[in-house]
Amino acid sequence: MEPEADEAGAPRASGWRGLWQSRSFTRALVSLGLSAAAMNTCDLYSHLEWKVMNPVLNKPALMAVEMQVPLEALMEGLERMERVFAWLGLGFMVWAFRSGTPQWPAWVALLPAVFAWIAAWHIYV
Repeated sequence: MEPEADEAGAPRASGWRGLWQSRSFTRALVSLGLSAAAMNTCDLYSHLEWKVMNPVLNKPALMAVEMQVPLEALMEGLERMERVFAWLGLGFMVWAFRSGTPQWPAWVALLPAVFAWIAAWHIYV
C-alpha cells in the first residue's frame, strides 16, 4: 500500500508528524490559543471592574479622580484586546475549516472560539 501524496506529489507524513504538518491542525491550535487569550482578558476585565472599580464607585473617597481616568483607559484597552483576540480566534477557526483535511481540529476549536466571541460582547464601556 502506497502512502498518500499531497498536491505536489510528495508523500504525506502520517500519524502525529502528519498532524503537526497539516494546515488545519496548526490553524485550529492558533484559534484555541487566541480564544484562551480572549477568555483570560475577559477575566482580567471582570476582576478590574468588580474588585477595583466597583468599590471605588461606591466610596469615591477611596481613590482620587486622577487615578480613575487611567483605570478607565485600562478597561477600554482590555475591552479592545478581548474583542481583537475573539475575532482573530473566530477567523482562524473558519480558516481551519477551509484548510482541508483533517477537519476534526477545526471542530474542536469551534466551541471555544464561538464562546470567546460571545463573551467579548458582554462589555460595554
